Amino acid sequence: MQVSGIVPEVASALQTRPDRGLLSLPVAADKIIGLAEITELFGVTKPTALRYTHRRDFPKPVATLESGRIWERRKVIAWGKRMLPLQEGRPPNKPR
Repeated sequence: MQVSGIVPEVASALQTRPDRGLLSLPVAADKIIGLAEITELFGVTKPTALRYTHRRDFPKPVATLESGRIWERRKVIAWGKRMLPLQEGRPPNKPR
């Protein structure tokens, strides 16, 4: 399984399981989410969720899998509580 763009502190914890072709994270499955879960969590469409994930103030993904990026659920929820509903205009211009 191909993994890229890994946050450094998570990189050492990722381990490929060739016997099953699975990726094992030191985090329970219910603590990480992908784009589909973000759409459900915030009740938005996929294009809207994708726009959220491209914002500079959105949490960095913990990894990029073949199926897409994954994020820490708690950080995404905290972002949503802090930022939603979004204000009119462009997001603040600050580095990730």
